[in-house]
Amino acid sequence: MVIYGYGPEVDSLMREIDRRGVPLVLIEEDETTALRLHARGHRVVHASLVEGELDLRPLGKARALVANGPDENDALLAMTARELGFRGPIVALIDNPHRRAPMLLAGVTTAFTPKHVLAAAVAVRASTGIGQRITGVEPLGQPFEVAEVRVHDTSPLANTTLNDAGIHAATGAHIVARWVDDALYPPPTADELVQPGMILIAAESPDSIKRLNEMVRPLPQEGAIVVAGYGDVGRKVVEMLTDAGEEVCAIDANDHPGVRVVGDVLDTSVLGRAGVNAARVVILACEGDSATLLATTGVRSYVPDVPIIACVDLSENGARIHRAGADFIFSVSQVAGQLLAYHILGEMVSQQARIKVGKLDAGRLAGHSPLEAHIRDRSGCAIVAVESAGEVIMDIPPPFVLKGTDAIYVCGTLDAFNGFHEEFAEAVG
Repeated sequence: MVIYGYGPEVDSLMREIDRRGVPLVLIEEDETTALRLHARGHRVVHASLVEGELDLRPLGKARALVANGPDENDALLAMTARELGFRGPIVALIDNPHRRAPMLLAGVTTAFTPKHVLAAAVAVRASTGIGQRITGVEPLGQPFEVAEVRVHDTSPLANTTLNDAGIHAATGAHIVARWVDDALYPPPTADELVQPGMILIAAESPDSIKRLNEMVRPLPQEGAIVVAGYGDVGRKVVEMLTDAGEEVCAIDANDHPGVRVVGDVLDTSVLGRAGVNAARVVILACEGDSATLLATTGVRSYVPDVPIIACVDLSENGARIHRAGADFIFSVSQVAGQLLAYHILGEMVSQQARIKVGKLDAGRLAGHSPLEAHIRDRSGCAIVAVESAGEVIMDIPPPFVLKGTDAIYVCGTLDAFNGFHEEFAEAVG
């Protein structure tokens, strides 16, 4: 595979490609970035596309091509690849969504704007007035999703067990792992108390995840929505929420049209003028994950109870920002990675760091219920869905018994997934 232009948008895809052992070549025009990627063990070509420094003839034999440079360079790369006989998929990550049609004419298979997809996902979470079926919000071809939820002091999950809280019965969601001090562990046991501040990782259908979020941290439906940061993501979030009829207050350090409060989000007087203490929710759309981490700490210190949605670049930074006080994390690496995996790999891939989702044959599990406790207890994995007779079943009924022709969707930490292979090796073949 060939990726032109490194960035957070392609980081998740790169990890998935590496995990599969697929050869990958990066074309990077920035010398510092190229050297850093090379030091991390990647095969990198440092050259200028426009100046003709690179022999592109090998592209004709590539498996797939991701174009993540300036839009005009992406178009040049796509046209050149097609002229060289490349017939595989070319996915372009574009800056301007209005350029999608010209990019398709240039030979691109599909094109999307990652930051706008991120903004749409955030807006849908913040407002019930925005439809759930915005193009690109749901991972294409994925019957269920993986999400992180933070347990608050006042959450009904705090200081109780998962069984007593009745999470699966109430929401349909499976808790597959948890973060503890930057390390990923299996989910709490049946008799283990869920501690406030714990970050749980859940898997199931988008509707189940939404029900879980509402159970753990329901968002109020009254009050203004405060958006801190008015870059590409923040501006689009404000636009979508305003179009939905929401009251929105934008904060930014610079005075732009659409910014209501000008100032530093870490300044408590700025937060006061923006009405953060009475806000329905605060959306952090800062430039850079370090700035988001600092802003999360500041807002959480100023208002302990306000729900916080944070936008991040890299999904692996989410756990740290969760611990700083954010309730919901959306990363451009995650949303772009899910779309890229679908278009490039042709299948669903979890973009949660160190969480694996796999579709496996039922094998010797045929004749058993996928809900049997011993499967989870012995492997640490959860069977979150079943495919039977061409239908994906996410709400698995208790009487359901696997057939030899069925497939199962298994989700868990990488160690747990490996344990599933070891424990049920003959079952998954």
